[in-house]
Amino acid sequence: MADTITKFISSRESSGYKRQPFNEYQEFLYNRALFGLTVYSKEEVQMMHYDKKKRIIKVHKRAQTLLNLWKQKIIITLSNYFFSTIFPDTPITKDLTGPFNVTEELHVSKMSLKSLHITRVQVVERFIEEGILPKNFNNLTPKDNECRISSKRDTVPNTKPRKHTGGRAVKSTVQTGQHFTTSA
Repeated sequence: MADTITKFISSRESSGYKRQPFNEYQEFLYNRALFGLTVYSKEEVQMMHYDKKKRIIKVHKRAQTLLNLWKQKIIITLSNYFFSTIFPDTPITKDLTGPFNVTEELHVSKMSLKSLHITRVQVVERFIEEGILPKNFNNLTPKDNECRISSKRDTVPNTKPRKHTGGRAVKSTVQTGQHFTTSA
């Protein structure tokens, strides 16, 4: 706990909420995780495939839950430190810093990342640890952005019928006694 407090105090003294120089693609992935579908225009969302929307929403919810629980842990750690420093060895401190200091997914922390001195770099590191952002996030280049731009194939409706290539062949099974035989 003391390490967390020391880190918090030293970061408070030394760091402002500075923007880390991410390239355009990294910025896009970070914002999409943080803000979800709102990074897209209404037209893009309407044209987007259902599965892609579902995946973006799922990642966004995971990111928000992670940030919310992280903020709650920081607040609990700081309040425990405050009460144990100001009111050491008192019954109220033992009650306030006791086993009831748990995080809850349903409680939404209204404190901003800036007020808790959480930097964008820390958020990105946490997102990478939790699998919200790709492990190679820090090595992504603007060329990787071309993949995102070419992914508009998912947003443009396809007028040509798709051929089924691969997958399982449909087989009919006939039961003969205790054995199954298949015929294609």
